[in-house]
Amino acid sequence: MHPLEDWAETWCHYLHMVDTLETATGYGLILKPPVQHDPSLTDHTPVERSSFQSLVHRWHPLTYAINGLGRSLGVPDAYPFSLSPTVIAKLAFVHRVVHSAARSYKANAGQPQR
Repeated sequence: MHPLEDWAETWCHYLHMVDTLETATGYGLILKPPVQHDPSLTDHTPVERSSFQSLVHRWHPLTYAINGLGRSLGVPDAYPFSLSPTVIAKLAFVHRVVHSAARSYKANAGQPQR
């Protein structure tokens, strides 16, 4: 894969994760399975204030629920991926870039443009 294609694919994946988590939060979605060790989703910290680790921790149970609901409707998994450590590292890098840009933007807000 070409490096720019890899970069674009990683950004796309990150945006899918963030948008889906924001939608779940917007609907107040909470996942509390009856089995204690099954993944749960109870954290509704806004994405812009979340660590990457928090996003990944919330993402896994949400994808289980999305795929399970889809299967109940007879449709293929909406999220048929498994995140390898390499992919997680790439997504974490994108998260750092986004947060760094946001901090820079806030620091320069209100300053005259050159």
